[in-house]
Amino acid sequence: KDRRFLPIFIVQFCGCLNDSILKNALIILITFKIAQSLNIAPYLLVMLANVLFIAPFVLFASLAGQIADCYERTIIVKIIKSTEIGIILLSAYGFYNVNLVILFVALTLMGIHSTFFGPIKYSVLPDQLKKQELLGANGYIEAGTFMSIMLGTIIGG
Repeated sequence: KDRRFLPIFIVQFCGCLNDSILKNALIILITFKIAQSLNIAPYLLVMLANVLFIAPFVLFASLAGQIADCYERTIIVKIIKSTEIGIILLSAYGFYNVNLVILFVALTLMGIHSTFFGPIKYSVLPDQLKKQELLGANGYIEAGTFMSIMLGTIIGG
């Protein structure tokens, strides 16, 4: 039972943690370093960062759901998680070089990544768990999401 759910939970938790760390670290960098050097009000860049992260959810959510229904889920998870590694490496490069454009691109890609992983994480559960286990598993996934957001806010901020 646990071996079927734990990998899904860990993958979901780490992905959400990466989202939160990236977004919050970028906001801190914008607020205390980049905005001053560009002579731009920090709140404008923070708003742009939030739009770049959230827009993919609005634009691609239905497509992500269709893909989750049409293709082999384990393959999609592997592709999505492989791209996450590249996105994190890109963001590390952006932070190292304090390059706002690269960081905004990485944040947008992370939003796209999360948009496509969202439906998959829930559609994999019925394949791995019994019907009576689904309610609890969904609760754990949601709790893990909020815990990773809080932890990412602490680490990234």
